[in-house]
Amino acid sequence: MQIYFSFFNVIPVMIKKIPLPKDKELTDEEFSALSDEILFLMGVVCDAEINSLLSELDELIVSSVYKLDLKRPSKSVLRNRMVNLDTKKLNKRFTEEMIPGVYQTNIYGLVMSMVYAKKGINPDEMSNEEYDEFIKTKNKKTESRKPKKK
Repeated sequence: MQIYFSFFNVIPVMIKKIPLPKDKELTDEEFSALSDEILFLMGVVCDAEINSLLSELDELIVSSVYKLDLKRPSKSVLRNRMVNLDTKKLNKRFTEEMIPGVYQTNIYGLVMSMVYAKKGINPDEMSNEEYDEFIKTKNKKTESRKPKKK
């Protein structure tokens, strides 16, 4: 469940990281509208999967209550800064079985196309030179934070 919440929290960051020219930056209203639209779409798409995860969680809670094992588990997801076998299993399950992991590239493409559609930009119709110029004139806020070489 926490992986899903993390995924939903990353969506606004994805929107901010889409390269846009300086003269076509997203306004706060456009950003808010896009965030709402994309979060709604992802919520609808992932709803059944989230419900199944909740039912799995309910089942685990009920089983643990009937067992009444009050000892603290030696294996915890949060133990060793989340670097353990359980976390690796969860990450593998997320990337191989769950919608946000399996369709990660498609979701990012959807976010890009929605941002570009909102700003009236169509990168598919640009030549290679036009696209290179488009990327060069992008907003500095969307650049990745790589250290400058000295």
